[in-house]
Amino acid sequence: MVQQTTAKAAAVEGIPYGTAIKIWQKFKATKSTKNHPRTGRPRKNTTQDECHIIRTATKSCRMTLRDISNQSTSNSSVETVCQCRQDNSYLLGFSGSDLIQPIPVVGKRSSQI
Repeated sequence: MVQQTTAKAAAVEGIPYGTAIKIWQKFKATKSTKNHPRTGRPRKNTTQDECHIIRTATKSCRMTLRDISNQSTSNSSVETVCQCRQDNSYLLGFSGSDLIQPIPVVGKRSSQI
């Protein structure tokens, strides 16, 4: 392979010089140019919070999601409680179809002729 300067390599590839420098430094440090996986957004609930939500939902199955979110120690939103319930549905004894309830349509019935 022909030795090139970083500026010439950047010009040949059509990328900015700064980008070429960063790629070269990354290659020298890690021997690869692949991106490494990142942790992403941190979770709002800890495992203790999720256990508390599941315990509350199991104890009183008639309690609404809003009541469970108000009782949770981490001030979780209703959506967070719902997501926790869906993620741990096997602990509650629900199947996936039990979690999604159809909403009844209220309105005029079509008259039959």
